[in-house]
Amino acid sequence: MAQPLTAPFRMTFSIVVSARTHKLRVYCQAAPTILSGYGYYLYDRGGIADIDPGDAAEAFWTALKPNYDADTNPPDWVLEQRDDIVWNPVASGSTTGVGTLGTPNKAAVQMTVSLRTEDFQRIRIITLEGGIFDFESKAVGYAGLSAVLPTLATHLTTAGGGHVYEWARSKNTKLLHGSNPIVSTVWDLNDKIRRSRGYQ
Repeated sequence: MAQPLTAPFRMTFSIVVSARTHKLRVYCQAAPTILSGYGYYLYDRGGIADIDPGDAAEAFWTALKPNYDADTNPPDWVLEQRDDIVWNPVASGSTTGVGTLGTPNKAAVQMTVSLRTEDFQRIRIITLEGGIFDFESKAVGYAGLSAVLPTLATHLTTAGGGHVYEWARSKNTKLLHGSNPIVSTVWDLNDKIRRSRGYQ
């Protein structure tokens, strides 16, 4: 059964690869504050709004950088608030530093990290046209992802430092599973992007 969309906020990252912008979105909860220059804090796992969205965005990009080559510029991010079916931007900013992968990005490759929530719903983190791994490959659990992207695996399973583990929510606002959130990571071709890039 599909999860109902009740999450009130989401973070949207715009990652540009070979002149094409890919959106990466993660649901979250947030509250207005005068303590952040962005006007909002994200809620942590303990239900306290104390994570600056700029710090959260920077931490997430730090975790993703090893999946992208040095031609990949740091992405912009937007915190959006849901109003029924409309998402309205309420804060935005930029991250820092280019990708750190020493080999080129791979056209049309899709990496899907499947995560479980505390009530065993699924969250998917999807990145497009990164450079890690070969096509049609799969890694299982924390150990599998950590073997190829250890920083991302850590950020998805460890509290502190604005890690996505602290603030990510499912569509129905559930937290990531406390002890074992990573189910699997799959690399494959995205057929729509493959065709648009001119590949058969």
